[in-house]
Amino acid sequence: MSMQNVASQATAFTPPKRNSLKHIPGDEGWPLIGKTLAVLADPKGQVEFMHAKYGPVYRSHLFGETSISLLGPEANELILFDQAKQFSSTHGWGRILGLLFPRGLMLLDFEEHRLHRRALSVAFKSGPMKSYLSSLDAGIAARVGQWKAQPGPILFYPAMKQLTLDLAATSFLGADIGPEVDEVTNAFVDMVAASVAVIRRPLPG
Repeated sequence: MSMQNVASQATAFTPPKRNSLKHIPGDEGWPLIGKTLAVLADPKGQVEFMHAKYGPVYRSHLFGETSISLLGPEANELILFDQAKQFSSTHGWGRILGLLFPRGLMLLDFEEHRLHRRALSVAFKSGPMKSYLSSLDAGIAARVGQWKAQPGPILFYPAMKQLTLDLAATSFLGADIGPEVDEVTNAFVDMVAASVAVIRRPLPG
């Protein structure tokens, strides 16, 4: 089966009008910006607050769109298994990630997603994973040595994040840790940060 045969068809999609979802409990916040700033400031805290106030299914307004959140294991099973093929990643994530990762694996639906995922899974089988192990061990040992040589405490999360990005670059891109990897990881961090930027246009300044 070729990828051309399963390419996602461009389907018309019109988001429901805000008034049509009023029967779902929730709070859409301020006009235009909704709850966007509150979620960016404290994503986990905002979800916990909304769950405590409205329950495991609630309505909000983020990044210019009304959103429905479903929490809990049953909701995760319903959406992630999606056996009835009712939930579209293309339409769900397109406005947030489409400009940054066009036609990325996370943005594909159904058979096309499955075909691409199967092609990528080859890199994560036992043989390739074992081949990564020696370079991962060496990279971790070298970085731990650097940490031990530094006097005083370190910030754990930024250090682990940088180590993870560096190791991923060396494993998947074959690059040595140094300026080239720094450039790649910085670009990746910038792209992820851009996915939740409030302003998504190249305005002057």
